[in-house]
Amino acid sequence: SPPSPLRASAGQQFGELRRIDEDVVSLSEAWRFLDIYRSREGLTRAEVSDLQAAFRLFAEPPALTLGLFEAGSALCWLGHQLTHNEERQLLDEIDIQGSGSLSMAQF
Repeated sequence: SPPSPLRASAGQQFGELRRIDEDVVSLSEAWRFLDIYRSREGLTRAEVSDLQAAFRLFAEPPALTLGLFEAGSALCWLGHQLTHNEERQLLDEIDIQGSGSLSMAQF
């Protein structure tokens, strides 16, 4: 069976490390892996690229943020159909500053 998305993402990120010995993971290699993994929040490089493209496509200048409508449009563009209530709930959960919009990091 195909690997889980988490295993696939971790495998890709682990593969990005320059490893000296394929059988042993050094502390610095483990630390670098965690750094890559945390910076992408478990997403693959391609998934991060897709999210960045959607954000740039729908972000409102000059602040380059996504409001509720734009976030919903970006998610739809990525293939995720949400109701208005689901969009509102998602924005409320993510928008910890209460600004009513999302930055790239929050998206």
